[in-house]
Amino acid sequence: MRSRVVRYNLQKELVPNMNTLRAHGVPEPRIVSLIVMQPKSLFSRPDLFEKVVIAVKDMGFDPRKSTFVLAVQTLSVMGKMDWEKKHELYMSFEKKITAFMDFFVNKLGLKPSDVAKCPNLFLTSFVNRIIPRCSVVQVLISKGLKVKKNFDVVWILNLDKKTFETKFLIPFKDDAPEVIKAYQEGMGLQGFNDGLQLFKIDTK
Repeated sequence: MRSRVVRYNLQKELVPNMNTLRAHGVPEPRIVSLIVMQPKSLFSRPDLFEKVVIAVKDMGFDPRKSTFVLAVQTLSVMGKMDWEKKHELYMSFEKKITAFMDFFVNKLGLKPSDVAKCPNLFLTSFVNRIIPRCSVVQVLISKGLKVKKNFDVVWILNLDKKTFETKFLIPFKDDAPEVIKAYQEGMGLQGFNDGLQLFKIDTK
């Protein structure tokens, strides 16, 4: 019985909604990422789903970009909020994504594909997590202190607080007490991208 329901939902909801995205110019890889990341957003009445897609398009989102499917995903679960508030929220959300991508790509030297593998990064705090952690690594690089293993930036930013402190603060607090200050206050990131090469960071 359950398999019959699943097949029904696939044919009556998922497939039509995927076709709606295609019809509005959403590339196939974006559709696949939506299925992987948030499949529930595609299991809704096709007529309602199309209204969501059209609304997102009217808000100014580009169907070819990842922000479009993120907006569709979020809007699908925000039925009680009026359109004006949704529009304001999405514009703010898009600005945050743009700012984050600019930092990750232009400051840290990451590829967009590296960041796309960890969309949860966009939910972290730029002030409380990203800047302090990058500042700590900058201090370690400037002091010529190498960690015990090669690492990538995304891995560092995704570590839980306790693990990050255990790996990147405690071992170096005597040789480089500046790491504590950098962690607490944050520092400028001039030259950070060049310094990353000292660690032979693998971002593949």
